[in-house]
Amino acid sequence: MSQLLALVCLLLSAAPPRPGATPAVEPPASFEARAVRVVDGDTLDVLWHQRTVRIRLVGVDAPERRQAFGKRATGYLKEATRGRRLRVVGAANDRYERRLAEVFVLTPAGSTSLNRQLVARGLAWHYLRYSDDAELARLERQARERHLGLWADPAPVPPWEFRSLERRGSKRPSPRPPEGAIIGNVRSHIFHAPGCPDREKVAPHNRQLFATDAEARAAGYRPARNCPR
Repeated sequence: MSQLLALVCLLLSAAPPRPGATPAVEPPASFEARAVRVVDGDTLDVLWHQRTVRIRLVGVDAPERRQAFGKRATGYLKEATRGRRLRVVGAANDRYERRLAEVFVLTPAGSTSLNRQLVARGLAWHYLRYSDDAELARLERQARERHLGLWADPAPVPPWEFRSLERRGSKRPSPRPPEGAIIGNVRSHIFHAPGCPDREKVAPHNRQLFATDAEARAAGYRPARNCPR
């Protein structure tokens, strides 16, 4: 009996693993795929070897869908990826198991980075907290200067701030700025003098206070277009 049991154990140990027991193979650092779903302006699902992989566009942060320009950013990503061959470049995953990557649209003429296109069109911010990419910084600065996309708003709310407020459930208004102060927005480099309609909308952590119009201009700021002249 003991010999029979030993033989059964030996046969079981030599049997091949069950089909479902094989661990999933991670995609390589660079691979081709096609989009199967766009989640929002900076997240999409792609199909790789019959497996769906969620991609988070690295170095950029698009407006949330509930924000101004959130739907436009999502719509652009859908249109740009529909029926196209994509190359996904990036080896790391974030804590949500999304692949952090730069995604390129492949055409006979070459390739186009979706990450950079979103920023260049004013449909996403350069995500400075996680990226020091000089080209993304340049593209954001250029889009801001040309008032493209979300930069048409004199004081757009960054998506990371929007998410933070939602998590806290904060509906409290921003504290009132000092009377008579000129408020500069450190991200847009636009300043708002007393009487400007959006003066108090600048988030507290984005504020730079100036005593005079000349001081703000000397620091590289320009007046908001909707301020009374």
